Amino acid sequence: MPTKRFTRLSILALVLYIFANQTQVGWLYVIMSLLVGVIFISWRLNRRAIHSLSAVREIDYRDSYTEGETLEISLGIDTSSPIAGRQLRLDELCPVADPQGDHFLQQWYLPHIPTVAPQAAPDHSEAPSAVELNYTVELYKRGLFEFPAVEITSRFPFGIFQRSNYSEKMVADSGLRILVYPEVRPLSRLPLLDQQPTAQMIRPHAGNGNEFLALRQYRYGDSPRHIHWRSVARTGRLISKEFADESLPGMALVLQRQTAERDPAADDREYGQSKQTPFETGVKIAASLGDYAIRRGHAVTLIDEEAPRGAVSADMLLQYLARVDQTSELSFAEQIGRIQQNTIAAVLPHPTRQALDDLVALKLRGHDILALLLDTASFPDADADAVGTPGVQQLEAAGIETHIIQHGDDWTKIIEEGAWKN
Repeated sequence: MPTKRFTRLSILALVLYIFANQTQVGWLYVIMSLLVGVIFISWRLNRRAIHSLSAVREIDYRDSYTEGETLEISLGIDTSSPIAGRQLRLDELCPVADPQGDHFLQQWYLPHIPTVAPQAAPDHSEAPSAVELNYTVELYKRGLFEFPAVEITSRFPFGIFQRSNYSEKMVADSGLRILVYPEVRPLSRLPLLDQQPTAQMIRPHAGNGNEFLALRQYRYGDSPRHIHWRSVARTGRLISKEFADESLPGMALVLQRQTAERDPAADDREYGQSKQTPFETGVKIAASLGDYAIRRGHAVTLIDEEAPRGAVSADMLLQYLARVDQTSELSFAEQIGRIQQNTIAAVLPHPTRQALDDLVALKLRGHDILALLLDTASFPDADADAVGTPGVQQLEAAGIETHIIQHGDDWTKIIEEGAWKN
């Protein structure tokens, strides 16, 4: 690929040729010929500038990676050609680094790489690379990340032409991926679970099962299918049938996701996204709640169409939360409609009045609910129309333990205290 220097030298050579042709001055022809020769030699040498180069990225492999941990990364550069490996610029994009930090986009300038013939070390291991570049990075956020190939660019020998492995379509997919788990903050107590038995629920207890228990006055949130019409005709009041609780033991963990149509070609985790968002904070809260419940022997069920079915282990919980994004094909009402547990922990990064109404309806059916609402307006780069947490009073009036969490709050302390109002 020609550079600006090529354009300038070509114009200069053309001007010298015009002057030489008009004045018939011999030394102008000589200078013009030298310029053309330099351009031609530069083009010939630059063609082989990167063809014999290889770059290998290595990381310290371990069983799991967690947000906030450090990761050591090594880049090895080799060449088998005496022409290649000169005047190199390496551009490294590290997707797991802080987008505002020094390690997210890095550049190295290498004037020369020694020629190394392929050979094995005496112990039959791979020979060390001619040049090794090492750096340590802090894992910025959770997610599944794939490292792009290192971009190698050379302007050897005179900066007139430029070639890179991307422009020459020499980029190979190395397949280096790592799954980063969300940060888990250990909770010392969780009132929602600490006051509940670990194993079986007590029966008979009013709930949403199939076994008829009694008749009672209709309450807001009851299904119209449960209205006892004979009693309505006799008393003139709405009477609802009450059923024995057939809830599963344990805790249902719900992380609210926004309803949206998905674009299969879109990358939900573009490089450089900030983690200072309500949803990313909600993921950490959900991970900490699930971790506490599992450590205390409670069965945890994730309520989502993409989550594993049934009770999950600690590793299954973190794997799901590492991959989950904030868009879903299901509404929040459809999401919580799958709940079969009596105890529910709901994390709402983007609370709406409709979502709060859905939680009140669950509470009126006999569920124990912990609602953690993220104040969207308090987060950096919040939308101008962000309204925070509307209609919280209706949750508290219904007897739902409710906490409002703003950006920068110590939410572990808020949850542990179990206060009804913040």
